[in-house]
Amino acid sequence: MDAPALVEATPDATAETPRVTLTALARRWGCAPDDVPPALRARVAAIAGGYRVLSSAEHDARVAGVLARLDDPALHRDPVANRAAFERGWGENLERCRTAGPSDAALEPGYVKPLPAMRYGGRLVRPEDPYLCHTLTALTLDHVSGRYLAPHACVVEAGCGTGRYLRTLADRFPEKRLVGLDWTAASVAILNLIARREGRAIEGREFDMLAPPADVTLPPGAAVYTVHALEQLGARFEAFLDWLLAGRPAVVVHHEPIVELYDPGYELDHLAIAYHHRREWLRGYWPALERLAARGRIDILVARRLHYGDLYTEGSLVVWRPVAAKAGRA
Repeated sequence: MDAPALVEATPDATAETPRVTLTALARRWGCAPDDVPPALRARVAAIAGGYRVLSSAEHDARVAGVLARLDDPALHRDPVANRAAFERGWGENLERCRTAGPSDAALEPGYVKPLPAMRYGGRLVRPEDPYLCHTLTALTLDHVSGRYLAPHACVVEAGCGTGRYLRTLADRFPEKRLVGLDWTAASVAILNLIARREGRAIEGREFDMLAPPADVTLPPGAAVYTVHALEQLGARFEAFLDWLLAGRPAVVVHHEPIVELYDPGYELDHLAIAYHHRREWLRGYWPALERLAARGRIDILVARRLHYGDLYTEGSLVVWRPVAAKAGRA
């Protein structure tokens, strides 16, 4: 896999406070800086503040905190409790939307919190802007939407949560049909409220990725994306993957923590793997995609670690598409 080095050199060794650069982000996304559209370049240039690599003592203290968290019995939730927690969380967002109307603030999930320390470039760093990690995710999705979603008339987000990413897509692509799939009734209600109050071409459908309903199918030629949603499937991803393959989407984009792409020989990755397994997050999905590619059923277009995340884990970017069936082949 062609990916950035596990530990990157500080972008400017003479800088007192190094900054996130367009060159660094383009390398993570797998493109040249010149390939990044001007509007996205401007957003990268506008990132607030820089960051500081933690000292050895600070690093060790943060690692000790991660180890302590791994021992917390509340870290793992059984599937029933997990679904109920999401229903409650998105229900709070729904009430804010009903009271004050849809907005970025009303749609922000409760888990979006300031991070005084985060992973960046294979190190633990202290960002001047504690929301830097969330900003980098938003910039990556901007890149993804322009490069992989823009050509398609319909875009489907599976595990769409509060619908905040779909609402952003609607701002950028008002002509597209946008569909949000989620296993909570609150999420569906939020999306339909956004469509009704703001006149956006967004619709919500209740959809359990663990058991996809037979009456929910992909529109022809749709693009599909997920953002930290597949992690909830654990090892039970087969039904959703079968649903995707049956629907033959034009492209599938995942911004997900992929446990198989970590390097267990590196301390921070070792901790991420332990955290990932402790939460019983997604596992086996990436090897399944590799097997499908080896059999000629899909093309894997991108598989890259993004090398940023919170103290516990980081996301990867995986893009694939079904291979068109050849004449005479079942």
